[in-house]
Amino acid sequence: MCNHPTAQAYGGLPYLPTSFFIDRKGNVVGEMADARSKDALEREIRKALSLRTGVLR
Repeated sequence: MCNHPTAQAYGGLPYLPTSFFIDRKGNVVGEMADARSKDALEREIRKALSLRTGVLR
């Protein structure tokens, strides 16, 4: 596990890479451990930003 202070502030990082999803107000609303497909990553970004399906712009 990572011992960096920033990582500890988010509960540690047991898996690398770890992506955090931040909403429009700056709140961490999700995380994704491991590398995923472009589609899975886009779905999580859309959820965080409350966007509909389609091409991300």
